[in-house]
Amino acid sequence: AVAAATRLVELAAANELHGRSIVEIGAGNGFCSLTAAALPGIRSVLATDISEMSLDLIRRAKGLQHGLAADLDVCLFDAMAMHEPLPDADIMVVADMLYDDSLATAVAQRVCEAV
Repeated sequence: AVAAATRLVELAAANELHGRSIVEIGAGNGFCSLTAAALPGIRSVLATDISEMSLDLIRRAKGLQHGLAADLDVCLFDAMAMHEPLPDADIMVVADMLYDDSLATAVAQRVCEAV
């Protein structure tokens, strides 16, 4: 998650994210999504996860932030449920989701779906 968030910061500094929407698949603690929402120029951020507990954590963390640059929403989403369409966004961020073979395969399929 740190590497993905760092890359988002680099892209924002180069003005590569201006006006873009971002979806984080498998947001977990929301580090990437919260980082993205704090960056100038980003239009919107959607943090997704299969865990309501994770989404609640992100909601609470969002509430503690002041002056987020972008809209930050959360959404229950199971990356392995292939009947569910990917949330619409310009950029998809996936971090720390390759720890299981079946999940890694689903993530690969979702990346192909996004391209």
